[in-house]
Amino acid sequence: MNIVVKTTLQFKAKKIYIFGYYYEENSPEEIKDFVVEMDERLNGTWKETEQDLLLQKKFWSIFQKNFEKLPVNDPIVAQMIYVKKLAKYSTKFLRDNQNWIQ
Repeated sequence: MNIVVKTTLQFKAKKIYIFGYYYEENSPEEIKDFVVEMDERLNGTWKETEQDLLLQKKFWSIFQKNFEKLPVNDPIVAQMIYVKKLAKYSTKFLRDNQNWIQ
């Protein structure tokens, strides 16, 4: 089973296979959703529910388990180390794709 990961990392290919995962570009709608969320977070108007917090917690827990298997000297992994310390995954994407974090 191949796992597809949505990413905003800058790759030259539309789809790339790294460490057992397929990475593909976000759709225009997904980009709009996370830009709106980011703007609302920065402006202090974002409303986060308990369910949203739980989805974030589940996602980052799964991310951490998988992340620990990756070679830490790879530049993509180095970027992911930085990102995971600061990032929130798109709430709308997690709401719409809860099967990812079951």
